[in-house]
Amino acid sequence: MTNLFAAGRRPARYAAILCAALLASGCASSSARKGPPKPTLGPSPADITAAFEMAGDAQDAEARGRTDEAIAKYRAALSSYREFPAAWNNLGVVLMDQGRFLEAGECFAAASDLAPFDPRPTYNLGLTWDRAGYMDEALRYYNRALERDARYLPALRGSIRTERLMGAGDAKTLERLKAALLLEQDPRWREWLELQRLRLEAEIRQTAVGAR
Repeated sequence: MTNLFAAGRRPARYAAILCAALLASGCASSSARKGPPKPTLGPSPADITAAFEMAGDAQDAEARGRTDEAIAKYRAALSSYREFPAAWNNLGVVLMDQGRFLEAGECFAAASDLAPFDPRPTYNLGLTWDRAGYMDEALRYYNRALERDARYLPALRGSIRTERLMGAGDAKTLERLKAALLLEQDPRWREWLELQRLRLEAEIRQTAVGAR
């Protein structure tokens, strides 16, 4: 699983992320305005600042094993700033670890919609289905994550592993295997991926011979 907002201590990118969130909300400094201030429909800068502070506190609580407190603080962050994909994603991670798969899936789906180019929430959604025992759905979301980033290694692992457990595999799987082997550094995963590559190449050859 993958967290999007790494805290526990405030990350070095905290100010930059907060600035981006403020810009995304459509808020500007008063010095940039001409004429009377216009009403804002989105969250205020204070709401966004509070949300980031609470999300950081949530990860501090999570790191200390205070799961209920972490969940409460992530929810509080989202009550201040609903369009906060990292908070949705990280809340989903905590809920998934508790086996609360339906709630976790809803969180990952929200994060995925809010961060349409980030493969991590979509991968986590696949992992949720995987842990719940629904391999077809897991594979679907692993592959969606790869549509966002074809080199995202956790999704490559998940997609390949799920297909092989289902007794499936084709030329596209073989391409994913080769891509994963170029990226993989873990020796155990490399050994498993190489074994699957050899097996799948043999299966593809056998199918081609049988089709003649």
